[in-house]
Amino acid sequence: MKEGQLGNGSYVKGNRTLRIILGSFAKYFKFNIITTLNSDEVRLEVKKATSGMIGGIIGVGQVKKRV
Repeated sequence: MKEGQLGNGSYVKGNRTLRIILGSFAKYFKFNIITTLNSDEVRLEVKKATSGMIGGIIGVGQVKKRV
């Protein structure tokens, strides 16, 4: 977890610096998880927080597939 609380926060997989240097050869994903509790349901939202542009065209495709 990068920031926030357990269940509500930003999570990161990989290394951003390596992604900048090596492009699509290095993995880097950042996504946000939001948990909402109502009286009769639990809602879990997972949203990507990176576009993949650092890794170029191939990087954008990787982020779309993995997140």
